[in-house]
Amino acid sequence: MLGAVACLLLTTGCAGRQAGFTLTLAHINDTHGHLSPVPLSFKLDNDTIRTEAAGFPRLAAILKKYRKSDKELVFLHAGDVFTGTLFFSRFGGRADCNLLNALGLDAMALGNHEFDRGPRALADFADQANFALLAANIDASKEPLLRDRIKPYIIKNIRGAKVGIIGIAQPDTPQLSRPGQGIVFNDPVQSARQAIQALVAQGVHAIIVVSHLGYSKDMELAPQLPEVDIIAGGHTHTLLGDFSALGFQSQGPYPTVCKNADNATVLVVQAGEWAKIVGVLKVTFDAAGKVTAWEGGPRMPVGTSFTQGNKMPVSRDQFEKIKAKLSRSPGITCIDEDAGTRKLLEPYASEVAFLYKQKITQAPADIAHVRMPGGEHAGGSDLVPLVADSMLWKLRAGGQEVDASLTNAGAVRGSIPAGEVTVGQIKDLLPFGDTLVLCRLSGSEIRQVLESAIDRALSSAESGAFPYVAGLRYTADFSLPLGKRLLKIELQDSRGRWRALVKKSYYRMVTNSYLARGREGYGLLAGISKRTQDTGFGDAEAFIEYAARQLQLKCLPETCITVVRPKK
Repeated sequence: MLGAVACLLLTTGCAGRQAGFTLTLAHINDTHGHLSPVPLSFKLDNDTIRTEAAGFPRLAAILKKYRKSDKELVFLHAGDVFTGTLFFSRFGGRADCNLLNALGLDAMALGNHEFDRGPRALADFADQANFALLAANIDASKEPLLRDRIKPYIIKNIRGAKVGIIGIAQPDTPQLSRPGQGIVFNDPVQSARQAIQALVAQGVHAIIVVSHLGYSKDMELAPQLPEVDIIAGGHTHTLLGDFSALGFQSQGPYPTVCKNADNATVLVVQAGEWAKIVGVLKVTFDAAGKVTAWEGGPRMPVGTSFTQGNKMPVSRDQFEKIKAKLSRSPGITCIDEDAGTRKLLEPYASEVAFLYKQKITQAPADIAHVRMPGGEHAGGSDLVPLVADSMLWKLRAGGQEVDASLTNAGAVRGSIPAGEVTVGQIKDLLPFGDTLVLCRLSGSEIRQVLESAIDRALSSAESGAFPYVAGLRYTADFSLPLGKRLLKIELQDSRGRWRALVKKSYYRMVTNSYLARGREGYGLLAGISKRTQDTGFGDAEAFIEYAARQLQLKCLPETCITVVRPKK
């Protein structure tokens, strides 16, 4: 696990004199339009047990549970409400905002995906929100739609004590999304320090940062800031705490304990994704606003009924075994949905439900998606190559001459389980509304694009940059330096024969509009805009057509990526 040297990865609270006041913080992040429950399965002996997890009605129930003991609970969202399911595709954030209002959200940091539809969609979201939108490092003064709508911080009064809450946005948002020219993303550290100075000048010394930088970046941020006590983060979808009973692997302790610039305790937390987890942290502050003690942890709200096999209810004996298994992870909470929130969600859910039921084809086996090659997925994702193949097929079916296709791992947001494949599934898997863009690239430019994308995926937390292709294949050695990793690149001709890429020859390649704008380390593509043509075809629609023409959707018979392992 990556982290700052200053981090002391402790799993329990520290003892100390309890004085001042106590604050209960609940936090979520990276919900991405997942308002309804998601399926959850786990192994019990040799049986697969199924139930459901998360969903905003179940999240509401667990928040009500904690508010019974603390009516002043602070509820924060660390960004990326937008983009991910048909709820967002259909309602553009209105459904999410309505539910978050009902859940009593106090504030949210702006995630990079909040800008996926430009300033107008975020402005509409802000108009509806009863909570603060925070980003101390965003200057929106030149964007009329968002001017005065984004705050650097808010101050809440908790039991007579002032608590400052500062938002920090992802500085790479212009490369990851569509904020427009009128919005400036400033340095997170300098912006946070300025906000802290403003809070201290108002007598605020208990400070929470709600951040969309990512887990490791939050740990690096902590020792650079004075006064900060808690960093509640998002962006990297990081699961902290022990959920091994359900087969989930933790990426660190909850909270992860660091030191700030004053050598005082900072608690760094994150809550996975999709509201499958809600972090609940009870923190005691002394009179100077410093952390003296804490307790709590991440909570996963799951259903209270369980099935096995062909959706048969489990027996009483199995139910008792399930209870015993889940009890070994104190963070798992079996809880029914809140009826009022379910009623609020239902009109939205019913409107999109028919799309999820429209069958396209059948998948005889799971089609897995992993971002990077490695382990049992030596060739990387099974699903993204199918998406790349659908892009190539769509243009060729329309009479376009095209040699190859290129897409990125982050364009796809999940796997396809065995069984029926529906329109709704595909819309969720390809949620960004990108179009297919035809580019004219030289062989040397193709090599440069691939090298740059691989380097970004290897050298940062942005594994979504990793390149997948169709009509083209490559062999790479990740142990070699930038510029030398690609050992072989070949293109497939009209007869199916593989031929070496020629540096000075030009080729026609289709990619998605996100990469064509130079996002995710694909800057070269933005520099050749005069050699690109946006076809207007949607990537999700192309894949739906592609899948619908197959009786069964299967993994491609040949992988286009070969990773050479260095000799020991």
